[in-house]
Amino acid sequence: MKYLAIASLALCRHAGAQSFNIDIDIGFGGYEAGAGAPSSTFGGAANSPGFWNAISAGGGPFVHSLNGLDGQRIGATLQYNQSGPLAGSGWNGNDGEHRLLMNDGVEITVPATFNFANLEPGRYQVVTYFADRSGRDVPGDVTIIGADVETKVSAGGMPGNVFIEGRTHTVHDVNLSTSSLVILARTNPFNGLYTNLLGFQIVRVPVPEPSGLVILTAGVFGLLRFVKKTKPL
Repeated sequence: MKYLAIASLALCRHAGAQSFNIDIDIGFGGYEAGAGAPSSTFGGAANSPGFWNAISAGGGPFVHSLNGLDGQRIGATLQYNQSGPLAGSGWNGNDGEHRLLMNDGVEITVPATFNFANLEPGRYQVVTYFADRSGRDVPGDVTIIGADVETKVSAGGMPGNVFIEGRTHTVHDVNLSTSSLVILARTNPFNGLYTNLLGFQIVRVPVPEPSGLVILTAGVFGLLRFVKKTKPL
């Protein structure tokens, strides 16, 4: 059992090494406007609690270094072309942690690309929070080239304090063979209003590597031998 516990712990630690949370944050206006990042106990739609990177310096030439769930730098970076302004909302449909994540973000006035670099290749689940910050029905879509399903719709109309895939966020499953990930977001169709990119959760899916499988197999055989030797006659 000891061998199994050590092997499992090693695999889990490696799998979560480049998982991270991002709040596109207005950076001013206080809690009322949604300013500030959620706490590390908040797991979001991905159920992945940990440190939330508050990205409030805007897009353009800025390259944002990212921290993992433990709050430590992981080498990954984010750069994006800011299509519209950072904006917050006093909408009372959300409160607490939901308000901090979902009531502020960047307006998607023209298609915007979010470029992640220095990622470890592997399997990822990508949650993109994409909805109007004031709870209005303003649809948009999110595209990740190479994902299992490349384009998914987030139709807006936040219900408040609830995450609903296809209304408050999209979920993509991606096998990443390089170190970069590009996410394209757009308001679509345009009905006179712009939807908002509010944040991301990018979760490394636990897939045992060959070395981990060897350790795990050794643990299983060790446990079986121990049980056989100690089994009473």
